[in-house]
Amino acid sequence: MAEIAVKTIKCDACGASITGISTWKPSVCDYCGSEVIVELPAASMSAVAERPRCVGFRLDAAQAGERLRAWLKSSFWSPGDLAATARTDEQAAIYVPAWEAQVEVETAWQGARSETRHRRVSKTRTNPQTGQTERYEEDEAYQEWYPASGTRQGSYAEVINASGALTQDEVSALMPWDTGAEAMEEDLADALNRGRRMEEPSVGAEEAVRRAREIIEGRERSECQTLIERLDSASTRFGEFLTQRVIVPVWVFRYNYKGKVQRAVMNGQTGELHGERPVSGLKVALAIGIPLAVIAAIVIVSMLMK
Repeated sequence: MAEIAVKTIKCDACGASITGISTWKPSVCDYCGSEVIVELPAASMSAVAERPRCVGFRLDAAQAGERLRAWLKSSFWSPGDLAATARTDEQAAIYVPAWEAQVEVETAWQGARSETRHRRVSKTRTNPQTGQTERYEEDEAYQEWYPASGTRQGSYAEVINASGALTQDEVSALMPWDTGAEAMEEDLADALNRGRRMEEPSVGAEEAVRRAREIIEGRERSECQTLIERLDSASTRFGEFLTQRVIVPVWVFRYNYKGKVQRAVMNGQTGELHGERPVSGLKVALAIGIPLAVIAAIVIVSMLMK
């Protein structure tokens, strides 16, 4: 990769540090639209940290914009004029930082399984004819529990969000990205020269591994729960984590609807979208009011018929 001059700005509002070509002249933060941005000392691509693997965009600006407009139309609860009147011209192609964390695990679980058995029990009841209490016997089902244990193996390749501006929920909603060897990758210097930007990571490898462990432990426990009727404990042993920095393609949109700025993000490979959409107060009121009106009408009719 050729050495190029770059500049990095830091947003005081959302905390993102975004790198672009040195001729880039930002006036607001690509993520939040804040004007409170600070330009950091100039650098070259070779002077900053080791560059991560760059997974390329498959959707260009026009394709991304079309998908956004279709998405704005797709929600029943959104205002009817949302797609037509929203200003959707603020969009940026950003490589969002992440960590790939690969690991093999083994989980030992303990729990219990049950078997249904029957026993003869004595009960009492009142005879409706005589009013006397009498005893009788009947078969009663009950569960008998037995201890059980076992192990399971798993293999994981987690993509851990390292963005300081996007939440884990936003990144998770856009997954997955194809980060394999056959994924279309770009030369980062060339991509920056063509107007792409790159966010600097806010999470290091150690923290990424910690987050990956939490995610995997939860998934392993869920898997173990499918193996046994009652799970009492699950202990996961981890192999050695293999971590690699990767930057994944995201289209970031800021659109204005009736004076309020909303944000939406899109997976630059698949077009998967996640974001904020305004809700129509009229539609919500009708959804609540119509059923209530129908119920009220039924009650009134039933009272009149008595």
